[in-house]
Amino acid sequence: MVVTDPAALDSFLSNYPASENQSNEDYKPSSPMEDLYIEAKRGFTNSGLSDAVAEERANAVVMAEAGINLLKAPANSTDFKQIQGTKEIDSNGNATFTKSDCP
Repeated sequence: MVVTDPAALDSFLSNYPASENQSNEDYKPSSPMEDLYIEAKRGFTNSGLSDAVAEERANAVVMAEAGINLLKAPANSTDFKQIQGTKEIDSNGNATFTKSDCP
């Protein structure tokens, strides 16, 4: 994890304090972050990624909004690359998320 926007991270921590979510690992229900997570996960799943990979990438999208980039490297490597997703909106207003980074 790399903090890329300290102000966005401060805002995220203020709006979504850990004390409100200690009983589960989900985002605050009906929050913009939960909505973004659900939209991103659905988009990644619809683009053909497995459920586990779609979940990983949806969390990376939310963390990017919170000023944090998540990185990963292949096994036995120190070549870390950012986990990213590209969001595109079609003519009907539907969001599609596609993988745009590391393997």
